[in-house]
Amino acid sequence: MYLIGNKGFDLLMNLQLWKKINLSDKKEYLMQLTNFLDKVEFSIDEKFIDSDYPRIVQNIGGATLFYRIIFSHISGFGLSNECYKKILTIDANPNITLAELSPYYEREVNTFAISEHPILEREFNYIVNKCDVTKETPVFFSRDSAEDFLKKIGARFALETEWEAAVKQGKDILFPFGNSIPNHNELDLWFNFDYQIFKNMKIINGLSGLFFGEWCGDLYSSSHNENAEVKKNEYVIKGGGAYFWPWQADEWVWCLCAMRMPSGDLIDGTSVLRPVLSL
Repeated sequence: MYLIGNKGFDLLMNLQLWKKINLSDKKEYLMQLTNFLDKVEFSIDEKFIDSDYPRIVQNIGGATLFYRIIFSHISGFGLSNECYKKILTIDANPNITLAELSPYYEREVNTFAISEHPILEREFNYIVNKCDVTKETPVFFSRDSAEDFLKKIGARFALETEWEAAVKQGKDILFPFGNSIPNHNELDLWFNFDYQIFKNMKIINGLSGLFFGEWCGDLYSSSHNENAEVKKNEYVIKGGGAYFWPWQADEWVWCLCAMRMPSGDLIDGTSVLRPVLSL
């Protein structure tokens, strides 16, 4: 996405450039971005214009969806050696398959916008069924129903690389909440299925509800190698930990930013959905 300023320059936006431009240019960029998406349906949240993760708002079907812009930046994907060493300080024999989380590599991720939280029952019913349902827990979608919903709102699935870039926040960290496991009471808040509770447990870019298991757009591959075997009709699921709470043993591994699973392993074939907008 380009910023076409009244100063006669074209600027390909990334996080470093965003930090340097003034407030007026930031507002102009965001206005052009919302016009590009849909000047009626999308708007800027004025309170977040100067944030490193500006918020754009989509009003659709009686529901209001909030997205954070993740500007182009270099991010790591998979499990790094440094993070693996940190895991060993938690558990000397972690219940993970290293081959599925490697090799670790860094790459530039393009600018995109991602929903602050997974789609809620309330939002789904406003948009699809045109009815007022106050339930504020995430919707668990089949793959087909998730695709249908995304078409309805003009969004798409997150790529696995985009999901990791969003939750790692420009750092090489173990979990969205850092490099250590919070205490039981704090985890209760992170893993609560009630939006009114989990919305308060945000990471720095405003994302919340990161531990329910989320559909991604990629077919599942056995590793991050380019020639890795790809599972037919099985998609990447990212984010977890809440489903197994309270944990009985080593279920904490599902909270790792790098953790992943094929959709064929879902118990009932459903997972939550965090829409993404291409910018």
